[in-house]
Amino acid sequence: MRYSVFSGVLPEYSAPEVVEALARHGYDGVEWRVNGEYHFPAATIDKAAARIRALCADSGLAVSSLTSYVPVDDLDGIRRLAAAAAAVDCPRVRAFAGHYDPDRPYLDQRDALRAKLDRIAKALDGSGVKALIEIHFGTIMAGPALAWEVLRDLDPDRIGVILDPANLVIDGGCDMRLALDMLGRFVDFVHVKNTRWERLDDGRWQWRFDDLREGQTDWVETMAALRRAGYDGWLSFENLYRVPVRHKGYVAEALTGSGGEPRDAEARLADEIAYMKALVAGAPGEAPPD
Repeated sequence: MRYSVFSGVLPEYSAPEVVEALARHGYDGVEWRVNGEYHFPAATIDKAAARIRALCADSGLAVSSLTSYVPVDDLDGIRRLAAAAAAVDCPRVRAFAGHYDPDRPYLDQRDALRAKLDRIAKALDGSGVKALIEIHFGTIMAGPALAWEVLRDLDPDRIGVILDPANLVIDGGCDMRLALDMLGRFVDFVHVKNTRWERLDDGRWQWRFDDLREGQTDWVETMAALRRAGYDGWLSFENLYRVPVRHKGYVAEALTGSGGEPRDAEARLADEIAYMKALVAGAPGEAPPD
């Protein structure tokens, strides 16, 4: 496994401070958030590629992903993002699949998204870069089975998914072994965080972020499932619990509802990589005998 951090969980750090901190704590790479607030905007990401490359080279870090909110129907934006990724030796970018629209038939939305992803696959052919869609609540790819419905006729060398087990606590829950078996080579990147549901004072239920060890995603079981499935790629920490964010989430959800004092960023960087490396070392690498 290789370990990176989504730069959006370090909003108070400048780009040079991000790479310095990750290198110091033993991470292998950085997943850059590519949007308006920090650290690099999508509109000029191609012009920022040289700076990103220099920053990461000086710190000995790879760019694990350029994680954007560029919509899948913005081919020019996707091409610009992919050009920047190629320039920094990064083989993947994230695009935004769009919200689920309850006023339109699901099958129409599924087919439209599949057609857009097919166009992206053709546009990226020969670039060495693939486009990833995150399995995320609020979209028509809210769970592994829904993702498979969109992806099954596409080329996993050109289009893939970001698997975020904590997102499946919120919507699209599925046995992780089944999810990985179903999606196979489409799983190209894994986000690491945790979430839980809690009851509010008025009786309603609301999800929130949680400490990596404490939420409803069992990372011991999840890591065992990843290893059993043969996944040996990037684990990228996206733990927004008690992070002083200045942005909205993938589907414009609020990210500030976890409460408590802001986390100690340095302590979290040290703790989470140690925890996940211990899980990786202890997880089985193959299926147990029947």
